[in-house]
Amino acid sequence: MKKIIATILSAVATVVCFTAVPLSANNNSDVDFSFTLPAYYYYKTTTEGEYKEDTSPTYVHFYDHSSWAVGEYGVQFSVHGGNSVYKVSENCTCGGTSCIIYPDSHRRIHQNVKEWGYSYAFLGTSAPNSLVAGKTIYGQWSPDSTGSSPFAN
Repeated sequence: MKKIIATILSAVATVVCFTAVPLSANNNSDVDFSFTLPAYYYYKTTTEGEYKEDTSPTYVHFYDHSSWAVGEYGVQFSVHGGNSVYKVSENCTCGGTSCIIYPDSHRRIHQNVKEWGYSYAFLGTSAPNSLVAGKTIYGQWSPDSTGSSPFAN
């Protein structure tokens, strides 16, 4: 009897260990963004934060809907944290203050928003040079991601 119970428990444990449990980020809905890039070396963030539910990377899809040659330079993106929808507190981008993302690309950004105790993520941008300062960019982003897009940082 003990051998039968042990066999059954072993079989159940094996099934539980190898059962695929889908893992996903909770707040991975894409949100549109539109930025007029600030002057060279100044940052601008979205006016509202998006609730950050887990420690997954932030997702950015940067469109190229412009007639200007930003593609050669890309744009500096950063992820900031805060504890309300309207209050940005700190740049949480890993590996520096920003990372370059080029038009027509999907990228993920490593950041520490949740790890540093913030509840909201904010997307920031900066012009990498004076040639693209003042230009308007468009795209979508999500504070959490489940995808496999390459990392920008």
